[in-house]
Amino acid sequence: MNFRTLDLNLLRVFDTVMAEGSITRAAERLAMTQPAVSNALKRLRDSIGDDLLTRAARGVAPTAFGEALWPQVRAALGQLRSALEPGDFDPQLDARVFRLTMADALAATLLPALMARFEALSARCQIEVRPLIDRDPREALAHADIDFALGHFPEVVAALVAQGGWRRCAIAGWPKGATSARCAVGIRWRRPR
Repeated sequence: MNFRTLDLNLLRVFDTVMAEGSITRAAERLAMTQPAVSNALKRLRDSIGDDLLTRAARGVAPTAFGEALWPQVRAALGQLRSALEPGDFDPQLDARVFRLTMADALAATLLPALMARFEALSARCQIEVRPLIDRDPREALAHADIDFALGHFPEVVAALVAQGGWRRCAIAGWPKGATSARCAVGIRWRRPR
């Protein structure tokens, strides 16, 4: 099997057929015709080089190989779904690491309250604080070296607003009527899609 040429959509069809136990019900759920689902399963079988399903009295039944493969396919599709369609953030369930950058003085002021809040929520996620070594954190954000920059970045904010980048950044702590020269802002910049 050549994984590089495998159509990953075929795995989604396989997963749905396994879950439904029927090509007809899988076709309805996938908004496909029954022949299209059957063709997709044939293409998957040809790509893998082994049968995944056999006809049964009611619908289809997995072969031993199909039964062994399905949990791995289902888990992989679930991970992709989570990455592409993230759900609500739950600090008690999510174990991600948030990488922040900020000046030492701001860290000394902000982190005790932030960590107390995380502890009160029984949060599983972690905070990793990196020193602010550049007054323009956009490159580190764009390369995903950090997730969030906290500090006073008036030139960065002015540049983002001038280029329309304000649509791609979240600015926190901007008091009503304040100017960029008087504000501490947090920036999370996203590349345009």
